[in-house]
Amino acid sequence: MEKMVKDHLIATLKRLKKEELDHFKDKLAEKEFNGNSIGAGQLEDASVIKVADRIVRLFTKKSASNIAVEVLNDISQNQLAEELQGKTGAASPKQASSTTSASATPGKTLGVSVCDGASAGGVGG
Repeated sequence: MEKMVKDHLIATLKRLKKEELDHFKDKLAEKEFNGNSIGAGQLEDASVIKVADRIVRLFTKKSASNIAVEVLNDISQNQLAEELQGKTGAASPKQASSTTSASATPGKTLGVSVCDGASAGGVGG
């Protein structure tokens, strides 16, 4: 990869308007990934560079891009999510949901793929 994951995150987040970046930070603070989360207080006044740094430091480089793609999709920035996914090799939201654990807000869909029934003991085969 020519650029580091953090560089791609910074470039992507810089393309967000201030309100969109605030929304991204808000959604990021709500998420829990593999038992880790970034508190809202750590993100509130954080610059784009600090946000990207916190994502990479807490979630590792590989998970960082998956998480950023998921949050971008959550805030309806699907084009940016797709571009970041292409640049970093991030898993698609369906792939990421099988490797990343996120806490759900009641009544909110997190883009989780449909269970095949085998692992849940459901109908099917």
